Amino acid sequence: MNSALNPNDLTACGLGRGWLGEKPLKAGASQLRWVMIGMAFLATAITYLERGALSVTVPVLTDQLHMTSVGYSRVIFAFMLA
Repeated sequence: MNSALNPNDLTACGLGRGWLGEKPLKAGASQLRWVMIGMAFLATAITYLERGALSVTVPVLTDQLHMTSVGYSRVIFAFMLA
């Protein structure tokens, strides 16, 4: 019997495959995906905490480094850009 005409074969209509019809992932590829998502989350959390710490240290930074508000805004922009 032709596998394209078999009603029990879900791969003929794309239902036996992954999202949007791609081949199923291997176990290593799925694990790598979660590692990358975790690293992106960690980088985002660290950047968020650094921006919070910088906002608390505004008076000290501007006094010790003789920064204007424009200079400080450039530092904050660099953290947001990263």
